[in-house]
Amino acid sequence: MIRVTNNNRLRELLDKESSILDLIQQAYIGARYLPYEYSKNSVIVSLRIAKVILNELGLL
Repeated sequence: MIRVTNNNRLRELLDKESSILDLIQQAYIGARYLPYEYSKNSVIVSLRIAKVILNELGLL
């Protein structure tokens, strides 16, 4: 499971091949088609990413 805990982690994710949009898309696919345990983790990852993005924008 990917843990996004601070802004440096977001920068690392943005530098990698997979973008935030790809991660959110994977989380949606996981939530839609895979077992509950995986989908719950996908939602948690998506929420952490959203919080980091909102924090970067100064909205939190």
